[in-house]
Amino acid sequence: MGIKVNCLSCGHPMELSDAYDDYEGEVRCWGCRAVLEVTLHEGKLQRMRLATGEPAPRRNDSETSNLRAPGAPVSL
Repeated sequence: MGIKVNCLSCGHPMELSDAYDDYEGEVRCWGCRAVLEVTLHEGKLQRMRLATGEPAPRRNDSETSNLRAPGAPVSL
């Protein structure tokens, strides 16, 4: 079934697989690349916080300029 959480940095929804049922360590957000420290026991979230240290890398304009909404026309 998995564990559903939201990133503490950007709010992006994440689902951690059953492999994380008993896990303590880091998880990276796919939305903003922030690193979260999580503790899960028997499939239940015990603790979650932003990892300290280096900030998550930010996407620059050149990386996001080629992103478009699904179904949006492609300009060449």
